[in-house]
Amino acid sequence: MIGESVMRSVLRGIALSLIIGSAAPASAADTLGWPSTGQPNRPIGDWTGVYVGLNGGFGFAHATASGTIAGFNASASQDLSGAIGGGQIGINSQNGAMVLGVEADIQASGVSKDTLLCPASFCGSDVSMTNKVPWFATFRGRAGFVVERFLVYATGGLAYAQLSSTASMPVGGVTVDLASWSDTRVAWTAGAGVEFQVSRNWSTKIEYLYMDTGNFQGSVVVPSVGTLNPTLHVTEHIIRAGLNYRF
Repeated sequence: MIGESVMRSVLRGIALSLIIGSAAPASAADTLGWPSTGQPNRPIGDWTGVYVGLNGGFGFAHATASGTIAGFNASASQDLSGAIGGGQIGINSQNGAMVLGVEADIQASGVSKDTLLCPASFCGSDVSMTNKVPWFATFRGRAGFVVERFLVYATGGLAYAQLSSTASMPVGGVTVDLASWSDTRVAWTAGAGVEFQVSRNWSTKIEYLYMDTGNFQGSVVVPSVGTLNPTLHVTEHIIRAGLNYRF
């Protein structure tokens, strides 16, 4: 329920920023004292150049784990969620209404969730697994077209994501970690977004990305039962808003 409330707040903030941006003329942006550009004659609607910025949002991931223990199959799935935030740097080249560019970003991530991997009826005690996506980064191409002050674009490319898992079980009333492992995965990502020029140098954006990490392998020794070697697969939906400054 908390995640849904946070997500609603994020989306309200995104909508408000776009409404304020679309209502504010370039002269109002200058009145607010935003930094002046190295290209004072840059026209509104020109997206060419290097930019840097910050972003924040929310991630929704789905993880599946499967494996065998003592000759039996074990599987579990879970939905992870959490806030994300980070920064980006990129460069655009505009030709008429067409804009091509590349962008790199890195994100801190609070996406995590606990799930039951092996029940007490089979493993003697409940074996739980905590999965996390502590951080991820992307390197993507962007291609879009300009409509007045708006840039509508598609994006896709490589992603790097750290996945971490910890398996634990209660022993004598105390939760004991059985194993933990992590792996930095080379993944792929694709999505789309809309960016709005608030002034000659400042723009706001809203963006959606889908990320697929592929499979990675772990190993958990369950006392008196055997070794469980789960295969974990994580996919994530990312919604974020950002603010960019173009030089």
